[in-house]
Amino acid sequence: MARGTEEDWKAIGEVEPWWGVLSAPKFLSASLTEETIEEFYAQGADEMAWVISQLKVADPGFKPIAGLDFGSGLGRLSFPMAAMCETVVGIDVSPGMRAEAERQRKLRSVPNVTFSETVPDAGFDWINSYIVFQHILPATGYQIIRQLLSRLNPGGWTSLQLTFAHDHRDLVSLQRDTFAFRYDGETATCLEFNETKIGDMSMYDYDMNKVLFMFVRAGISKIQLAHTDHGGVHGFWIFGKKT
Repeated sequence: MARGTEEDWKAIGEVEPWWGVLSAPKFLSASLTEETIEEFYAQGADEMAWVISQLKVADPGFKPIAGLDFGSGLGRLSFPMAAMCETVVGIDVSPGMRAEAERQRKLRSVPNVTFSETVPDAGFDWINSYIVFQHILPATGYQIIRQLLSRLNPGGWTSLQLTFAHDHRDLVSLQRDTFAFRYDGETATCLEFNETKIGDMSMYDYDMNKVLFMFVRAGISKIQLAHTDHGGVHGFWIFGKKT
């Protein structure tokens, strides 16, 4: 099995936190400007406006009190969530990202968001995560998903995005992480992994059958999916209501 990614994200959060969230050259520290920072947060607001519109179509009475943003990074999605909720908790493993998120929270006068390293033992009406689980080894990610779903209040909604496949346009992680593999004409199995350095950003695919059954086991039977395709990385938004 490939090594865990927690240390990678701590390192990225210290050196290139903006690029770590949106991996475009203009978000590298050397290129960062006030304008690109505002673009960064405006894009997050637009993305969450779309998510909220989907949730309101599914549930016109959608009005969460407590929200949780898993993999909150620099608060890009936590801040627009705060406009919908009374309180929002942003969860991120990277101290560097949490520190900058808190600085931005104060600059933007968003009083109802807090940032934490761990998921609190509390209930939430809305649990969100976007472009996060793809950077967590599924063996760990499945455990986190179960934990998050256990925190969802009855009547609450999820908006969780996970990746499930790569096509030929994006083979970067496979080529970098894999030293040798076995291919039998149907499946590919890694035989030996390369040694990657701390700070590398790998991407992983989840078994959607397994994920969706976790939702069912958690009492989330009203589920809608929306496809995402980020340059050959295929995923789904999972909008689910706990009944």
